[in-house]
Amino acid sequence: MKKIFAILMIVMMVVCFMPTAAFGATAQEWKVSKSKGATNLDSNYESQVTLSLPSAEEQLTTDIVFVLDKSTSADLEDEALDMLTELKKQAESTGAKVKVGVVIFNKVANVTEFKDLATEYDDIMTAIKQNIESGTNTHAGLLAGKAMLDGDTAVDANHKYLIFVSDGITYMYDEDAKIVPYYWLNDGQPYYSCDPYSWQFQYGDNNPPSNWDTLIGQIGETLEKETIIPILYDDKAQLTQEKAVSVEGQKAEEYTTSVGRALYYTFKTYAATQESGYHCYAMTADTNKGSNYKWGPSFMNFLADGQTVNFERIQNEILYLLDAGSVVEDEIGKTEEYNFDLVRPETMTIKVGEKEYRATAKEGDGNTFTFGEENENGQFPYEVSYFPENANNPKEYLRWQINVPVSNLERTSLTYTVKLTNPKTEAGTYGQYDRDGSKGYAGLYTNNQAILYPVDSNGIQGAAEAFSKPTVSYTVNPPYIPPVINYYTVIYNDGVEGEIVFPDQINRGLTYWTLTPGFAGIPERSGYEFMGWTPAVAERVTADAYYKALWEKYEEPTEPTEPTEPEKPTKPDKPTKPDKPAKPAKPDTEVPKTGDTSVDNMIINLFLLTSSALAAALLWYRKYARK
Repeated sequence: MKKIFAILMIVMMVVCFMPTAAFGATAQEWKVSKSKGATNLDSNYESQVTLSLPSAEEQLTTDIVFVLDKSTSADLEDEALDMLTELKKQAESTGAKVKVGVVIFNKVANVTEFKDLATEYDDIMTAIKQNIESGTNTHAGLLAGKAMLDGDTAVDANHKYLIFVSDGITYMYDEDAKIVPYYWLNDGQPYYSCDPYSWQFQYGDNNPPSNWDTLIGQIGETLEKETIIPILYDDKAQLTQEKAVSVEGQKAEEYTTSVGRALYYTFKTYAATQESGYHCYAMTADTNKGSNYKWGPSFMNFLADGQTVNFERIQNEILYLLDAGSVVEDEIGKTEEYNFDLVRPETMTIKVGEKEYRATAKEGDGNTFTFGEENENGQFPYEVSYFPENANNPKEYLRWQINVPVSNLERTSLTYTVKLTNPKTEAGTYGQYDRDGSKGYAGLYTNNQAILYPVDSNGIQGAAEAFSKPTVSYTVNPPYIPPVINYYTVIYNDGVEGEIVFPDQINRGLTYWTLTPGFAGIPERSGYEFMGWTPAVAERVTADAYYKALWEKYEEPTEPTEPTEPEKPTKPDKPTKPDKPAKPAKPDTEVPKTGDTSVDNMIINLFLLTSSALAAALLWYRKYARK
């Protein structure tokens, strides 16, 4: 047991450390274009599920690039045009778009850009039939062909095709036709590495290697060590022994020639084109030189992985995604958390391009449905069988039997309905919606798995392939509780106790935040002026409101009375004449007295009395006039 384990470990280590080139010329494997989509759950917890071939996300536009050796025979050119003629018919019938580019290589790549097959067929034919001479640079041709496919980013890689036709006899590389300035002595004369003959000088004959993988790997390792500077093929006439490097006496694996480098770079570019996801075909052109330089056709066979490639096969692979006999098994989604069921299987549809086929229950079998017209052998184009879960069948699934080829130029799809039978009742959102399964969400898969068992256009059963897994979601809302609506009343009152100036104006049934209704009319009260409401009227209703009018009493004027005649002032009595004073006696020693003041006092008193009467009369007059 230990020995077996040790041997296995050694094998694994050898595999891990083998150069990448050792795996180069294996058959290209590409996935069948397909997709699965689902609508999100509706109010009935139902979803429409669709399986599409090719993928619903892909544009049905096809790019075809021919990379043709200048020496391609007229027969092969005619076969290529026959293929394009058939593709043109199919494109016109389906409405699909097919674009064709042409690269004819000699020393360099001569490129005719993409042309529409339906409308520019003559231009494509002219490009394929053009006559070009001088040199063979397969590497330049493939570089140009890959660049054309890379540049059309609007077309999916799965709809891009590169058809490489050559005898494989190449002896220059890169876009500008480089060669390696090595030389050997041949009968004493120098021979330079710039033509296909250099293979024989390096290896002793023109036979192919026993293992191309090994040789390609060895050339790659040698290239990493070499320091020689290449020159252009057009400068080969200037080569001399002084300008070249001698490899006289070196072993074959110790240097590279122009042929070796050209083959190595051609292989690397062809492999890179395959790795881009494009469909690549290497077709050997039958030329007279092929029998002389056997390594050339052998190299083309190496690129084709030993498979026979012809235009009929290429045509079928461009036209058809799948062949009759392909099957899809689709298991309906179910876990411990959720359960989907197929509902109304009789409503299933299959659509091919714009034509739709409805399900018809097969006689004698209520769980098998046919689509399309029955052929002379009693076979329908498509059949779908439904297998419900029961004691004998642990899973619920559909089996879609495809009995006709599926085109690459128009889409074929199956649509059916599933229903979530056990939705949650507690409020919340369940699952995440992903229409095509591209986001990788977990849970609430409409289907546990869908598997394609393909048969290719050559009738070969391919490996099983899984479809994407869409997910759905739904929301459970909390129970509906009607809102409580409060109604309010606004009253306008006259604000007067003991009498009614105006009846109360009552506004009932008002809801919150509505505008407060105004008083209808103009508040009036005899003898009073309206001064507003108390409290002040709010702009909007937020509660019951009771508004009282405010009044201010007018001041009424009093009636004026007739003025009475003022009493005439009584005439003052005449003053009596004072007694004549006695003649004063002569004083003895006294100072003599001043004059008598009695008359002066009387005059002053009379003046004061008169002034008072006049003032009283004036005061009465002013009061009367004011009234």
